[in-house]
Amino acid sequence: MKAKNFIITGIVLLLLGISMLLFIAATFSYMGDHWRAISVIGEYCILLFIPVLLIGSASIIFGLVKRYN
Repeated sequence: MKAKNFIITGIVLLLLGISMLLFIAATFSYMGDHWRAISVIGEYCILLFIPVLLIGSASIIFGLVKRYN
């Protein structure tokens, strides 16, 4: 893969991780009744947002290193 593809993939993953974090905050601050599907999605967001952020950051760093070497 080209370095540009790693950088773009990393940026998309970082944006996905940030949106997952915002969804987690919205889910936990909501006081009404949740649909079961929304609750399950929130649980998966809690489990996966840190790995998504780490993989996105690593992809950007790898792409930058590959581009400048």
